[in-house]
Amino acid sequence: MRQLARLKKQLLSRNWDVSLAASDRLAAMGGDEVLNVLIPMLKSRRPSVRNSVALALREIGDSRAAASLMEAVRNPKNRHFNGTLVYALETHNCNHLFFPMVKLALYGDYEVQCHALIILSEQKFMTTPKEIERARQLIKKYRKRKNKCKGYTLLLSEVSRYVSRIEREMANTKHALNSRRST
Repeated sequence: MRQLARLKKQLLSRNWDVSLAASDRLAAMGGDEVLNVLIPMLKSRRPSVRNSVALALREIGDSRAAASLMEAVRNPKNRHFNGTLVYALETHNCNHLFFPMVKLALYGDYEVQCHALIILSEQKFMTTPKEIERARQLIKKYRKRKNKCKGYTLLLSEVSRYVSRIEREMANTKHALNSRRST
């Protein structure tokens, strides 16, 4: 318990190397107690603390942290400081975050876009036809946007490809479920 308190204090250090070392130690320890220390720290005002926490949570990979990471990503105060938070989500089960990932891939900063695209490309999602349609509408809306990023054609192509893949996977899953019911 003392070690946990000491590492938490080090995590709050203004010295990045000290904070990062504490993050690594906490990640190596893992477990419920560590998660109970780390997750509330995602609400820190300091981006360096949130980043250290996010890196530890990424290493731990416990999907119980996914909702809190996503809450931190969505916090408007973190708008230009959330790339590491999305990076941390790569090792978590984001199957329920299809539409938010599409939105981040289109409208996030460059780092956020990169990590959201990785999540869309590597994970399987549980989604609905309605969410797929919302994603397609978001892509159309982005296409009409005046201030697009420089590589927007490639970005739109990638996002569209992932949406189509996820839609196919959803249809295949539905087909497989219907086949099992009929046997």
